[in-house]
Amino acid sequence: MNQFSRVFTKHFSAVIGLGIVVFIALGCGCKSDTEWQNTLGGKKLTMAKTSNGLSDKVEIWFCPTGEYAKKTQFSGFSGGGGGDLSIASQDGELGSWKVESGVLYLKSEAGKDSSYDISQGLDSNVISLNNRNYAVSIHNECP
Repeated sequence: MNQFSRVFTKHFSAVIGLGIVVFIALGCGCKSDTEWQNTLGGKKLTMAKTSNGLSDKVEIWFCPTGEYAKKTQFSGFSGGGGGDLSIASQDGELGSWKVESGVLYLKSEAGKDSSYDISQGLDSNVISLNNRNYAVSIHNECP
């Protein structure tokens, strides 16, 4: 009986462990790289935030062919004792994109490489890049 108990405990633990792994994998809503590429192609991601008079906005357009365009805007306003100060900047970027092992890679034409952990947000119209939520919309800006 003692030998049966050891074998049962050993195999039971393995089966429970496998069950937990399968449950997590199925329950997380994880997407394959191909599913992410299909999800992002033809979509625009937008993230905007405002805090203490500073505003950031990032927009990324993804083409199904693997190209992207990215626009980053920053602005700020401060009213102080010596007068008002207003600053603004805008940056544009073009390049190629791909998803590998759950990571979004952007390679700009200027040689800048960026990577983002990608996951589905709590809402179906939200995608998270490095734990920052982006609203998802459809676009038709691709050639």
